[in-house]
Amino acid sequence: RGAGNRATDPDLRRLLDEQTQRIDEIFSYQRQRAAVAGGSGVTRPIAVAPILRRLMSSLDKVNLERGIDCTIEVEAQLLLRADEGDLFELLGNLLENAYKHCHQRVRVRGWPEHGHVRMAFEDDGDGVPASAAERILRRGERADLRHPGEGIGLAVVSEIVRQYRGELSIGRSELGGARVSVTLPA
Repeated sequence: RGAGNRATDPDLRRLLDEQTQRIDEIFSYQRQRAAVAGGSGVTRPIAVAPILRRLMSSLDKVNLERGIDCTIEVEAQLLLRADEGDLFELLGNLLENAYKHCHQRVRVRGWPEHGHVRMAFEDDGDGVPASAAERILRRGERADLRHPGEGIGLAVVSEIVRQYRGELSIGRSELGGARVSVTLPA
């Protein structure tokens, strides 16, 4: 960058500026990949409960007329080493899906387990047929066409979980609807 600023030849200056910009892009990309992998000092431990409560507050306002009863059972000290934007995307998509597909109740639970964080997002809606559970994790796929959406949310969730070397499963909730379970390295 310094050489580019001092260069008197316009072609050399342009070339150095282009290469410096390319190096910056590569560095930013690699730093983001390291943050997403959660295995570097780039990320810091983030409390899960405050993010969930903030998302719940927003969704409660949007769904006020539906009177949804959402409970969050997550220990205050439950931490994940992750990018905060990734957590908002991951938790937001899962919570929004639960709100969208529930009849009246949503429950989110989170707990530490053997060096991992486990979370379960449950609702009392119609659930997800076992035959569709894997399919709806692909971009553009949806199990329920009654609600608006593009079929992108769970695909994004799946990708984030994969990048963090976690696990994702969809099953039946004891509330009667869907249960989406996520396990991530703490």
